[in-house]
Formats: sequence, structure tokens, C-alpha cells
Amino acid sequence: MSMPWSKRLRAFRRALVLRLLGPPPLLWRLEGWRPVLLWRGVEAGQWPRTLRSWLALPPLLLQQLHWWSVRPLRQALWRRRLRRTRPTSTPPPAPLPRRLALAACWLNSFQPHEVRQWQAVGVDRWAALGTRLPDSHSGAFHSQRRLGWPQRCRPALGLLADKAALLEHTPPAWRSPCLALPPGDRSTAIPAWWNAALHGPGLVLKPLSGNACRGVVRFQCRQGQLQAEGLFRPLPPGAASDLPLAGAAGSITPRGLHSHWQELLGRVEAAIAMPYLRQAASLPPTDPAVVVRVITQRATPTAAPTVGHTWLEVPLPAGASEPGQQGPVAFIDLQGRLLPLAAGRLTEIQRQALEPWQALAARHPPELVACLEASIAMHQTLPPIDAVAWDWIPAAPHPLLLEGNSGFGMLVPQQWEHLDDRNAAGPHP
Repeated sequence: MSMPWSKRLRAFRRALVLRLLGPPPLLWRLEGWRPVLLWRGVEAGQWPRTLRSWLALPPLLLQQLHWWSVRPLRQALWRRRLRRTRPTSTPPPAPLPRRLALAACWLNSFQPHEVRQWQAVGVDRWAALGTRLPDSHSGAFHSQRRLGWPQRCRPALGLLADKAALLEHTPPAWRSPCLALPPGDRSTAIPAWWNAALHGPGLVLKPLSGNACRGVVRFQCRQGQLQAEGLFRPLPPGAASDLPLAGAAGSITPRGLHSHWQELLGRVEAAIAMPYLRQAASLPPTDPAVVVRVITQRATPTAAPTVGHTWLEVPLPAGASEPGQQGPVAFIDLQGRLLPLAAGRLTEIQRQALEPWQALAARHPPELVACLEASIAMHQTLPPIDAVAWDWIPAAPHPLLLEGNSGFGMLVPQQWEHLDDRNAAGPHP
């Protein structure tokens, strides 16, 4: 059945508003004020040449005007409200240098936390930062790179956008049980693994087509309550994370949990449910589990995929002054290097938790090597696509796939490349 015109119109209006409120895919250089375009249908650094590209200019100009005029006012109001609600024990981040803030966060679409992360790796001047890609431009960057690929990689993009379909496409050894939960689903069937996960390590619900760790929630039944915990991102303010269980503890159906998840997030959308996964017992324990990110790439549609970047995302315990909060996530490559944290120095407890992971990553244990091999094999099974970021839980006896991302952020890969270039250049005199 085709979608009614009223729903199509609402969807188009919502997409247009989101497009206009988003960061414009333009890089403005201070030298000569010549913009570099990064958007579909236009080669980088060139102005539109086709009618379709010219028709896309008015929304682009509205985006830019919104970014330069309306957004600073909204950001000022948001910061003012944040100052009133921030706990007194949480100091505000240090202000950015004025010239760097104007060039990066107003003229261009770098976020303040992103600039601080670049400062942590030694890029603290606009002359150097201006040559980097803002993380908000990652989607436009990937689209521009795929212009010359067959069908612009659409078959692979469609498969990667549906987490349930991708897991069905994954060999059984590398996938965990999962259940797709569309909005309005009236099914009352409960999978065989559902209750064991809910009353054990937990169940994880996340958007069926989400990204950037949005809406990832872990549910557990404990002491007569259904407990909800935001993974990687906290739950929205005011969300009722704990609910008393009514009746039998096993009566929580997929439909009911999906409804509760939607209430927590304040939006209606499809979700995917799967058991909470843990890493192999031979690895140091963490909670939540460590994620291995592997970026595979192909030079041409027929070339064999290779590994471009690999790192571990290790959750660290929160500091003593942050009770009940989640600690930072440390990024470690397979040389054992730690990506410097914008938040500053680690506590002694956090350093002690990090040291075994740095030593382990440099040894290339079989649990991590298996994630690299599985990523290359998964890329080979996809229709032609230039690059994919795979997220794995290094479980035993085989790694388990969480998802594959086609529009992955470019901040961390750029920073690893910066550290590689700096190491290759040797120490400064």
C-alpha cells in the first residue's frame, strides 16, 4: 500500500526543516573567503554545473543564513539554561580562543567539543584546523566520494541502513538473536531468548536505522523493577528510568517494552532488540562492553577490501565527583596508543582500568584479529561500496556484529591520521 499524500507531505516538510536547521555542507577558508562545497551532485571545491545542483542552492543558502544568524541566538539561550541546571560540582569547559571559535564554530560548522578534541591532539590554530573536515560534514563527504560508484552505492547503503536486515545478511557465527519492532506492531509472540536476557545481562533496544549511539537503551528486570540505562548517551532529562513490574515478571512483551522505549525517547520509530552482549572472558571486564570499530575500504568497486582504521572503544569508570554518571570512553588503536581526551587528565582509577587494554591491544590478541578478518569478509558480501565502519563485540568463540555504518563520523579517523603523520615527521626541534 502506498503512503497517503498527507503523510508524504508531513515527511517532506519534516525532512526540509531538518535540512534547513542542520549545518551547511560548506567549508569557508579565511584565505580569500572561497568556499569548498561538500554536497551531493557537486565536486569538492566547484560551484554547481547542472540544473539539479542549481535548484539545491536556495535551501543551501537558507541553511547558511540560519547557521550564521539564528543559531547563535539559540545557542546562547541554551548555554544560559545549561548554566542554571548544571550541578555545582561540574565546572564549565574552558572557553575557546575567540579567533578560533569564530572561524571554526561560527563561520564553519565545527562543534566546540570537536575543537577541544582537536586541541587535545595538538591542533590549536585555525591554519591547521581549517584544513580538517568538520564531523557534521561526514555525510556530505561520503556522498561526494560515492558519486562515481555504481548507483552511488545505494544497494549497500539500503542494506546497512536497516540493522535487522544487515544481521540477517550476516553469517550465523557473527550475529546474535535480534527482533525488529516496527511502530504499531500488535504481535504478542515472545522469542525464546527474550526473558533470559531481560532477567539476566539485559536487553538492548536501539533505533532500527539510527546512528551516533542515539537511543541505545539497556533494560533489565531487577528487584521487582524494570530498569533502563542509556548506553553511551544518558537518557533524556525527566525520563522515568525505573518502573515497577505489574504482575508476573515474565509478562514484559516486546510490544510493551517497545512502547516504553518510545516514551523514554519521546518519539515514535522502529527499533531493534537484541540481548546485551559481553566480551570474551579472556579480556578485561568492562561495563558496558568494549566495542571494536573497524573501517574497511575499497579503492575501486572491484578491488579487494582492506582495513583502513581500527580502534577499541573502552568505557572507563566515572570519577569520584560524578556519582551515578557514565565515565568517558577511551579510544585505543592496535599499537596501544590512547587518543588524547578533550576532557583532560584521567583519574588514577581510570588509568589503572586503561593500562591492561593498551597492553592487550598492542599484542593483537586473537579476539581482536577475528574482528578485522570478519570485517573484511562482511565488506566482501556487500554490493559495491567504498567504505564501511563495523562495530563488533569481541566475544568468544566468535566476534558478534552490532552494526555497520556507511555515514560514519570522520573526526576520530582524521585524528589517528594526524597522530600518524606527526609520528612519521619525528620530534620537532
